[in-house]
Amino acid sequence: MQFICDKHRREFLSEPTAALESWEQWMHLGVKAFEREEWDSAILLLGCCYEASEWLLSQPELHEPDADNSLNAIDRFMVSGHQLAESYGRKGEYRLELKFLLRVHDYLNSLSRYPQHSLHHNIFHLPLKYSLEICQIMLDRYYKQRGDFDEYCHCLEQTFHSIEKLRYQLN
Repeated sequence: MQFICDKHRREFLSEPTAALESWEQWMHLGVKAFEREEWDSAILLLGCCYEASEWLLSQPELHEPDADNSLNAIDRFMVSGHQLAESYGRKGEYRLELKFLLRVHDYLNSLSRYPQHSLHHNIFHLPLKYSLEICQIMLDRYYKQRGDFDEYCHCLEQTFHSIEKLRYQLN
């Protein structure tokens, strides 16, 4: 799914800090729409956040945490992806809720498998470990609420191995 329009996509390519600024603005507006239970608006705005945060993960010069709120690229990706999934769930679109929970989970797991290629700084090992733990909590919650989740055991196993690998790298 594509959420960001071509105009904003071009802006990100020419001015990478525009993605950070847009992410902040869209997240703020998306959370407000979520609080008002305006699911379509929340999904559009949070979808843009998710897509921007995925792009930000590919920009090593933007990986440092923000001075204001200490969010890094992994945090932004996880938060926006989970908020987007939650919005789909609240709207009753459970397949899309699971789809984005799994996208976040799978992407973060892929970062843990190939940290030397995917992560440009060792500062991401601890945030990645925490984010994977939160992903597992979100998937557990989905499984307990919906029950319709064939890949659940496989996700548990993947996350366990990824977290163990990160623990080893942190020690």
